[in-house]
Amino acid sequence: MASLPARIKQMQKLHGDAIGSSSTPSQYNDHIQSSANQNSHPNEESWRAFGNDNEAGRLLAKRRAAEECRQAIDDAEMRQSAYRPPNMNAFSADAEKDRLSEVFTHKGGRALPSELTHPVGPAPSEVRQRVAEQRRIDEARATRRARLNGGVDPLAKPDAPAFVDERTHNDMLFDQIYSEVKDRRSHQDAMEAAGGGKETRQKTAAEISSRLSKLSVLDPGRAAEVVVEMYDKK
Repeated sequence: MASLPARIKQMQKLHGDAIGSSSTPSQYNDHIQSSANQNSHPNEESWRAFGNDNEAGRLLAKRRAAEECRQAIDDAEMRQSAYRPPNMNAFSADAEKDRLSEVFTHKGGRALPSELTHPVGPAPSEVRQRVAEQRRIDEARATRRARLNGGVDPLAKPDAPAFVDERTHNDMLFDQIYSEVKDRRSHQDAMEAAGGGKETRQKTAAEISSRLSKLSVLDPGRAAEVVVEMYDKK
């Protein structure tokens, strides 16, 4: 245990020069002065009684009681279990970036020049939300009508028969290549009408010829009809 003069210095540091001065109650001064003159350590029990029974002694640094520590721990655990951190929206998430992009594009935002933005109107996400909400309302109404009519909705439309594509793989591939041939033919006709057909004539003819060869491999009969339709039609 520290000597009494050290205790006096500590108390004076905490409370100024009031300790040991004339303003200090006589019971403090008598106890402190007598112990200092004797230059001896006070009895531990008497010093503990002095610290517990007097205001100045209660201000000295000391360990907290076990019950006080337990109460502090219980209070901290209660706060951690009863309260949760606030829900903060992420500022740099992809959803936020998409939302800002829609605002700048469809809501008259100022991130882009006016000539690069659409007229102010509903954003695509708002349209999707409205469609989903209308679908939910229609389904709820249909369920209510069915419940009131024995499980059958009188306004329900019969399911349309599913479309079955009976074409084979070669037929679908033939149609795709034939569509490419017609696209190149129409493009070349447009270039000829504009006066620039000479630049693309040879390239377009080569592309059409290669595709006609593929059509002949897939279905020679239909390929011959395509050739007649393209070149022999007056």
